[in-house]
Formats: sequence, structure tokens, C-alpha cells
Amino acid sequence: MIDLPLGFDMVLRYPLDEELLTESPNVNESAVQLIKFHGSYQQYNREQRGGRSYSFMLRTKNPSGKVPNQLYLTMDDLADEFGIGTLRLTTRQTFQLHGVLKHDLKTKRSRSAAPYAKRLSLRARDG
Repeated sequence: MIDLPLGFDMVLRYPLDEELLTESPNVNESAVQLIKFHGSYQQYNREQRGGRSYSFMLRTKNPSGKVPNQLYLTMDDLADEFGIGTLRLTTRQTFQLHGVLKHDLKTKRSRSAAPYAKRLSLRARDG
């Protein structure tokens, strides 16, 4: 494990924390670049005409591909409740949850996946 200097975690959070609190359905370009470090990205439906309909993809980290049964069930529930109802398993030993709306990224994810927050790339913070 790598020890990071005190306060370094804020470097990987600003302006992401502030952007997640705004009412807009998307995040700005600075936050788009930063969110990639947290195992996520912003996406939109390219087939939709007119205004863009933004959503996000969340990814887990599963070292050695090990997934406890309860984590799988939690991810499946999250996909149904907050995503588009599908859960993708990748060749890089991760789950991908697509279609999560911005206002669901912090509040509902932290409530539903609290026991597994350490395995989710975008970890919920208290407060």
C-alpha cells in the first residue's frame, strides 16, 4: 500500500465534490478528467436528439477477481435501482454499472453499498 502525503486526497476530489452538489445533470470538464481516477466516467446517449441525457458508469475493483456473494447481490440491486438494470462483468475483473444519474452518485450509493464502499471506485464520504 502507498502512503500519500497528508491532504493529497483533496487533490483527487476538487472540483469533483463541488460538481456533484450542483443541480446540472453533468459535471464540468475538470471533473470529467478527475472522475476517471476514481474508476468512473460520464456518458450520454448519442442517439438522442436535442439536449444530452447524461449518466455515469461506476466500476468496482475486485483484486484477483474475488467477489463475495453479498457484493454481487448488492451490485445487482444497485443496477436495478440506480442504473439501467444491467451489470457488466469485464475481462479486467470488474463490475461496471451504467446509467447512474448524477444525483444518485453520492447519496443512494453510500446508503445501498455502505458495507462494500471500500470495493467501489467512487467511495462515499460522510458529510
